[in-house]
Amino acid sequence: MTYDQKDIWVMQLATFLVTRYSYQIISVQQTNDELWLANPDHKNYLSIRITKQDIDDNYFDKQRVKQIHSAITRTFKKEGKCLEFYMNEKEEVENDDNGMQVTIHPNWQGNEHLQSIYPGIDKACHDVANPDEEYAVLSTSIFAFQQQEKVRRKKVAMLRKGFIPYVSTTVGVICVIIFLLSLLLTQGSDETVPVSILLGGNYKAFVIGMNEWFRFFTSGFVHVDAYHLFMNMMVLFNLGNSAERVFGHKKYAVILLGSIVMGSCFVFIGDANKVTIGLSGGLYGVMSAMLVYFVATGIWKDKRVRDQFIYMLVLNAVISFMPGISFFAHLGGFVGGIILGIILVENERWKAFQKNTVVASIVLCIGLIGIIVTNRKLDQIYFGTDLMVAEIAERVGMDFYGKHIFDKMLEYYEKGD
Repeated sequence: MTYDQKDIWVMQLATFLVTRYSYQIISVQQTNDELWLANPDHKNYLSIRITKQDIDDNYFDKQRVKQIHSAITRTFKKEGKCLEFYMNEKEEVENDDNGMQVTIHPNWQGNEHLQSIYPGIDKACHDVANPDEEYAVLSTSIFAFQQQEKVRRKKVAMLRKGFIPYVSTTVGVICVIIFLLSLLLTQGSDETVPVSILLGGNYKAFVIGMNEWFRFFTSGFVHVDAYHLFMNMMVLFNLGNSAERVFGHKKYAVILLGSIVMGSCFVFIGDANKVTIGLSGGLYGVMSAMLVYFVATGIWKDKRVRDQFIYMLVLNAVISFMPGISFFAHLGGFVGGIILGIILVENERWKAFQKNTVVASIVLCIGLIGIIVTNRKLDQIYFGTDLMVAEIAERVGMDFYGKHIFDKMLEYYEKGD
């Protein structure tokens, strides 16, 4: 079959609306020269008709268009108006009770109302050198996108039905238990720093002096301040639950825990001998992974989602520079979340990109490990803090660990390594 420029305009406009505004192509009988789209969640136009016909012929189609639109509203059980696009060179707009009719073409100057609803629509159509080839490309692209969206909607629906955020709940319970332990160990004293180290905080001196690399992981679960715990739990059970629904339990766990470790790596390299604790690095990773998901699925093109997420990104960026906040933990977590989000998100069009990201992430990890292994010097030494950790360990019956801390750290400092 041979296609002309108007066929291409129809497909270009349909592709624009499907990929950027989540419309679905609706199968309608006896409509060879037009396409019908529907989006039950769109607040302005439930259905859209795109046709090659002249707008002057719409008078004869009004009843049929109204019937098809009514059928769509019944199918989705939603009320909404119908928007009709006619592929004409002339500029014309009509309105009736059913909706709006407008002409569109490559030289279209745009319509203020439509451009406010669908930004970029004035650039959707353009002429091509080979209509047949372009039609095949657009048809394949729009079909692949719709199949991917169908799978995503089905997955989200299944997750929402009886969904339990096992990972977020488990992590939250562990964080609360460790916080309660910190209260028992401090008993109102000012020993929060040594207690946080004893409970698994990321402390460079113990990491390299006693090879306690597990602290890169355990530090994410340690909180010794009620406000710190409350804020992180709020994010975990809001943003975290959403991410767990989207990625699934296993992938979400990899993103959250992997981002904690990545944040700890950045802290080890850039934050001297500070004690860092808390789930923030992992949560920054979840946030950046959700950003990747929004871009990969096209949700990012929704202005409301985009504005809200940008606000959250800016707010958290400002928080990262506040006193007492580990900027490197947040930065590392954010980077880890982006990498893992790209690798784990489901997007057929990103297959090559995902393979390249895996290779790049392996190179990054090798580089980080190399820097960490060779970076065994301390800029600041707090032997008094080390002794306090050892004393608290002995006080709670962990004499073996208290002695181990004293012997190993004294040996490390004497070597001047």
